[in-house]
Amino acid sequence: MNLHKTFWIFLATLGLFTHCQCDDDSLGEILPAWSVNPSELDLGEIPITVDTELQLEVCSESSADVRVNGIRLLSARLNDAEDDLQVHIPHPWAQAGEVDDTNTGDERSTPFRLSGQDCELIPVLIRPQVEGALQIELALSAAEYTRPSADLNVVIRASAVNLGLPDIEVAPSSIVFEAVGRGQSPRQSVTIANVGSRELHLDATVWLSDESEDRPYEITRDVRGRTLAPGESTLLEVVLLSERVRDEMLELDPFLERTLVVVSNDPDESEFEIPLSASWVECPTPVIELDSDLSTVFPGGRVRLNGLSSIALEGSAGVASYNWAVPNAPIGFTGILENPETGVVEFEVPSAGFYEVELSLVDQEGRSSCAPARLEFQIQSNDALQIQLLWEHASADLDLHLVRSGGELFNSNDDLYFNNRNPNWNSQDPSANPRLDRDDDSGYGPENAAIEAPRPGDRYEIYVHYWRTQSIIDEAVTTPELNATLNLYLRGEIAAQFQHFFEEDETLWYVGDFIWPEDEDGAIEIVEEGELTSFVRPFG
Repeated sequence: MNLHKTFWIFLATLGLFTHCQCDDDSLGEILPAWSVNPSELDLGEIPITVDTELQLEVCSESSADVRVNGIRLLSARLNDAEDDLQVHIPHPWAQAGEVDDTNTGDERSTPFRLSGQDCELIPVLIRPQVEGALQIELALSAAEYTRPSADLNVVIRASAVNLGLPDIEVAPSSIVFEAVGRGQSPRQSVTIANVGSRELHLDATVWLSDESEDRPYEITRDVRGRTLAPGESTLLEVVLLSERVRDEMLELDPFLERTLVVVSNDPDESEFEIPLSASWVECPTPVIELDSDLSTVFPGGRVRLNGLSSIALEGSAGVASYNWAVPNAPIGFTGILENPETGVVEFEVPSAGFYEVELSLVDQEGRSSCAPARLEFQIQSNDALQIQLLWEHASADLDLHLVRSGGELFNSNDDLYFNNRNPNWNSQDPSANPRLDRDDDSGYGPENAAIEAPRPGDRYEIYVHYWRTQSIIDEAVTTPELNATLNLYLRGEIAAQFQHFFEEDETLWYVGDFIWPEDEDGAIEIVEEGELTSFVRPFG
């Protein structure tokens, strides 16, 4: 190559580099770039006392991710004052310690990454409390190498005007617990309503001057975070927890007084105070003792309860009357107790499951117990297999059938039912024979079929027959429809539950079949059929 040609190539190359307009991105790593829109905003007129929300759009302007540190409040002034203007930016965008770093359940926390070419909307809530001109300055910050700047500022202006106000109304205006006895946990509620013309924001509920961790009261239905439209109302509920009241507390403060504050955007009553008071009293104390050994009581047996250890108040001649009740029991329990006003009661437990008994009393001076004593106990079957039928109808007659595999219904050689309650299927081993406790033909049940020790490998089929509605027995019952429940207990524990809805009588429900396990501790597998077929009463 001659020198003349080489010279011109050199000049051309030099010119190429001299006139290149390449940016840094084409020569190396792509730098993050971002923008915020709008950067300046005039909202015009906005209402006082309520939240006005706007959205700031933050975007990545390159293919690189932007590491956003968050947004902070530089200034917020209303009529050159700061106290009458609230600015709220929800987590996770707010920088810690600046606008609002309260966790609202979003797992992401600042700083966060904004993906390349992606955008995020940041909500900003503004609540002026009085009329006037406002100006807010916000600053968004990102990693220092972000273009065009690591900090982007936003200026917001508005004119706060009165477009109607919220107005809080609380009824009753106080919470009073009168004559609270040991063991009681009474509840009181107040209605909080918005009788104004704008939305009422219930921002917080705070106990005034009480930071105690074992305070004897608790809000069970809170209103914080609720927004009430004009004319709308909600309930606030407080429970008094007497179990947290210690003897020394009663001696020092037998009359409890506290104040609950509801914080809202009502400009006239932004902190509405609700006084709470409670007075403590001593009451006769009911005591329940179980006289029966539950290890020997099985479905169909009887339980004996004793309340004679109850304590009357000092100065009283003793207990004048007892009042027993069974508020919770398995389906099928009639609730009938013998002599429920005496100190000792007995009643039948027809079904396996949990029973809850209550006892209240009145002493000879006419003073009632403040709260009932409660006792819960469980009845378990002593049979390896128990099948329990229950139904929701006051007069309908349903029948439980346990049939040997391949057997026929209403056949005494194969079917355990109301006319064959103790069949002899295993003469060599009577403990493997089934039995039916009773034929309940007047509603609800239960009917229980049981086998003390089924033989391994024996197969059984379970049926429920809707025999007759019998609505004529109870004139209040005019429909044959009902829900039936079948519980299967294995070695005293419930192993399965099946339910079916009957629309008419003379209907057969094939629940399913199962094989008793070979292994002593093995589980039984139930093949659920759930089939309903028409089945006319074979007699009667």
